[in-house]
Amino acid sequence: GTHALTVALFAFLRPNDTMLSITGLPYDTLHEVIGIEENSSSNCNWNETSNSPVNTSYTLSNGDGLKTVYAYTKDLAGNISEQVIDTINLDTEKPTGNTISINSNATYTQSTSVTLTLSSSGATEMCISNTESCTSWEPYTTSKSWTLTSTDGNKTVYVWYKDIAGNISDVGSDSITLDSTGPVISTQPSNSSVTVGNNATFKVVTSSTDGVTYQWQYRTSSSGTWNNASDTGNTTNTLTVSTTMSKSGYQFRCILTDAAGNTTTSNTVTLTVNR
Repeated sequence: GTHALTVALFAFLRPNDTMLSITGLPYDTLHEVIGIEENSSSNCNWNETSNSPVNTSYTLSNGDGLKTVYAYTKDLAGNISEQVIDTINLDTEKPTGNTISINSNATYTQSTSVTLTLSSSGATEMCISNTESCTSWEPYTTSKSWTLTSTDGNKTVYVWYKDIAGNISDVGSDSITLDSTGPVISTQPSNSSVTVGNNATFKVVTSSTDGVTYQWQYRTSSSGTWNNASDTGNTTNTLTVSTTMSKSGYQFRCILTDAAGNTTTSNTVTLTVNR
């Protein structure tokens, strides 16, 4: 019985060893032997009450993991009931490995509609916000469509994760720049009239500073198809065109693109070549 099992366990186990019982809790007569709990009724803190059921506070032992609580009842004559047992998992650790990224860590977005990529170990719920306050919890998922606030500028999205025990992670965040407006042209290009053989110059100036790129285009007439120019400065703000009489009447324009991909097209200007 219990004595034989105790002798066998003492032969293999030492203080602070861990024993795995694959069939669940061992016989209750072994609980004291292997140190699950000092579960004898002689170790109870008896509380007098006439209420049923009884609600009372109890402090579990330190350390996360499965905890077992034992209870007895005793009548006025001193008769003690059979032991009753309940178990609960103590979890005091916050979710870990918590991350969030907006549009796969993009720097800019043209739209308020973005995709969040989320990651947490141990989370069952999450709370996402455009502010530093958490107001609404929802089931944890690794991807979510999200809407930023509407005004252009730097945007930050915040996230909190919560596990099944109610532990809440520290706040995480990611930021992105919302830019829904194309580059602003402060100086438009002007028409150019030059003597054949001289160069014509067209220039566009922008007040935007967020990595603007340029692409000049031309067409041979007002009804022609636009093509990317290959003249000197065709990807800068100043285009220099060598002239022949056949280019008289050519039209030019510049397409400006900012770092978010927004575009602005300049006015169309005309080249006149004189003899």
